[in-house]
Amino acid sequence: MLHLMAKDDVIARFVYKTPSHTFQCARFTDWFRSYLDAQRAETEKSITYNNYFKSKFESILKSLIYLERVEAKFKVFAEEDKAAYERAVAEEG
Repeated sequence: MLHLMAKDDVIARFVYKTPSHTFQCARFTDWFRSYLDAQRAETEKSITYNNYFKSKFESILKSLIYLERVEAKFKVFAEEDKAAYERAVAEEG
């Protein structure tokens, strides 16, 4: 999913605008970073570093790279939302 979001702005914007499935986060995407960081830490401290954990760790690192690209898009989306909000407030007042 992160790979698709990194490649396609329409998909990234849709997921960015998707509300969270619980009230713990404001957006659906708010848990991505904390989840990947926790998985990375858990995999790094694993005593048995077999092929499963090696491939899992590599997948997590790739996901974090995609997440950085997606978070850059999210900053742009947030700025666009803020500008739209400020325009709407200015038009009202």
